[in-house]
Amino acid sequence: MSNLIKIVEISKRFGDIIALENVSLDIDSGEIIALLGENGSGKTTLAKILYGIYTPDKGYIEINGIRKILTSPAEAKNLGIVMVSQRPQLIDELTALENISIFLNTSVSRIHKNVENLLHEFNIDINVSKPVYT
Repeated sequence: MSNLIKIVEISKRFGDIIALENVSLDIDSGEIIALLGENGSGKTTLAKILYGIYTPDKGYIEINGIRKILTSPAEAKNLGIVMVSQRPQLIDELTALENISIFLNTSVSRIHKNVENLLHEFNIDINVSKPVYT
């Protein structure tokens, strides 16, 4: 039986900090995994790579035997990959609309007008198309 998801020698750096170095992992169909480790051991970085938030500096991911470069959480979700954080929070690199769409499991285009209407109704002045960290 082939692996549903195969992570092969993934590495990721942030400046001088090595977050992941040559990490490999096989996940079979129907398998549920949990990433455990100390703070700063790379669990979140690996999950964010698998969820399309970060791209690896080295290595690759195969999904159903096909190499993929995941570039967004929406793409990951379309492939059936979801990430559950121990503390639900916004993803800083995404816009408010993208964060809401992930939570609602829908597309940005489907919710954009509704979100804009609610912001107007409650007199909230924010740009939902900018990354939330700004």
